[in-house]
Amino acid sequence: MTADVSSRPSVLRRSGTAAEKPGPEPKSDTLPDVSWDWWRAAPRIAVVGIFMLLLGAFLFFARSLIAPIVAAAVISIMFGPLAARAARYRMPPALFALGCVGLVILLANIGMILLGGVLADWAARAPELVETLRAKAGFLERPLATWRELQLSLAAVLGTSVEPIKFELPASNILTQAVNFLTPAVGELVVFFGSLFFFLLSRNSQRRHLVLMFRSQDARLRALRVLNTLEASLTRYLAVVSLINIVVGAVAAGIAYAFGLPSPALWGIAAFMLNYIPYVGPAVVALILLVLGLIALPTVPAALLAPALFVAFATIEGHFVTPALVGRQLTVSPLALFLSLAFWTWLWGPLGTFLATPILIAAVVVREHTMPSDEVVLPD
Repeated sequence: MTADVSSRPSVLRRSGTAAEKPGPEPKSDTLPDVSWDWWRAAPRIAVVGIFMLLLGAFLFFARSLIAPIVAAAVISIMFGPLAARAARYRMPPALFALGCVGLVILLANIGMILLGGVLADWAARAPELVETLRAKAGFLERPLATWRELQLSLAAVLGTSVEPIKFELPASNILTQAVNFLTPAVGELVVFFGSLFFFLLSRNSQRRHLVLMFRSQDARLRALRVLNTLEASLTRYLAVVSLINIVVGAVAAGIAYAFGLPSPALWGIAAFMLNYIPYVGPAVVALILLVLGLIALPTVPAALLAPALFVAFATIEGHFVTPALVGRQLTVSPLALFLSLAFWTWLWGPLGTFLATPILIAAVVVREHTMPSDEVVLPD
């Protein structure tokens, strides 16, 4: 009995020692289980997703009201540095707002006067021009015949019928439909100019209320930095891109004049305006030069020279000249720019196309100030 009793404490001591000093746990190469974290975040993700869908639907169905207001807000931000300078010279805000609205109206009227007469002449000659294009469209016969043969082969295998291909160009109201698509309604113009006037008139009070919405001093200073950087960035973007577009318009007019295309001044103005739209604008100008070449030049190879020369120039300008002049701060990802163009064009039409780049630049500026991220170099 004595031996049994004396042996128990040693067993207890050994067990206690083992419990107090556990051995090293075996290492595991598996990743931690994050499924529970995803399930906890799922309701928040769902709420944010539903909000984004509802916001997109609202912006789409209320585009006739929201799009002119957003355009006026963007242009008023671009006039921000001028408004600050006018305030230092004690210019009344109402006078400055009226002057800016008058300047925008004057530029719009100049563009309409320059384009109106030539567009009316081309609209009157539309049937003749379409017939000329139809007569010179023989280079499309071979690709269409190949496509027709492929369709017939697939139809024979699948046992279906194929409708004949008809290459026809409508001979009426082509330019009229384009002008109706690009021209905003009178109500949208009233909303735009009214919003622009009141945005410029109440710029200081808007900035003050927006900054005072935040409680802490750091948040207010950050909001003020965001507003100043946003105004400077958009103004710089507009100034630099406008100068570049003047050169692009002059080059396009020179190409049209050198190849003997009709109305070179008109297409120079069109290239100046369309080059505000990345990717899409130069492509439209190249297509216009191709159509003009098919109308005015005797052969198809000669008609291809003018658009090819403009595409080469636009490629150099878009990939080297503009990024170097605009600067790294305003240079955005090409993929993000393309997606922004696609989204805002689908949402708001031509006005959304013009607003896609300023909205993306504004989003980049806000993200850099509110969500700064440390750059991490990843291995190749």
